[in-house]
Amino acid sequence: MRASKKSSIAHFLDRDGNRIEVPFSTGDVVIDCGANIGDVTAVFASEGAIVIAFEPNEVAFKELEQRFKTFKNVKCYNSAVSNESGTGKLYLHKSASTDPITYSTGSSLESEKENVNKEDFEEVKLVDLSEAIENITNTFKRNIHILKIDIEGAECKVVEKLMDKKLLNNITHVFVETHEKKNPAFAEDTKRMIERAEKEGLTNINFNWI
Repeated sequence: MRASKKSSIAHFLDRDGNRIEVPFSTGDVVIDCGANIGDVTAVFASEGAIVIAFEPNEVAFKELEQRFKTFKNVKCYNSAVSNESGTGKLYLHKSASTDPITYSTGSSLESEKENVNKEDFEEVKLVDLSEAIENITNTFKRNIHILKIDIEGAECKVVEKLMDKKLLNNITHVFVETHEKKNPAFAEDTKRMIERAEKEGLTNINFNWI
């Protein structure tokens, strides 16, 4: 006899302090891009969602992996999501040497990000998120329920490709953190991304993530 699905609601505050309520159920598939040490992953995993978590920063990934080592419903990958596969440079925060964990959240594939040190970086594996979504969907034989993209400036390239391939249309909830307010270099690409999503009627995307 199949176990009944348990329904839950995850609660977050967006970057303007507005409340976000995200309904989900046991067995729903969640992709956490830029998982860091797993605070968002934990919310969904603890209630039985299947979470695929990507985190490129080596120090943060070790914490993430240790935190969820006993969770059969969580799979952690020490990779950066991108619009292409291969390897790349993950630039570390200017203050990373003083507190590697705290400042791991500022790591970025984009050297233009104003708070990174262009001379301090890690070589990381890149995963094409569009290919990952297709593979995950095929593996679990269901659509992705939640996609969180918090990748410190690389979101525009990634989301544009996902829109090109129509992969966001069947995802129930998409949350994207944008970085144009603190990094003017990203402003034009961010504006174009958001306008395109609106034009294509992608009302499932929230561009005001934490």
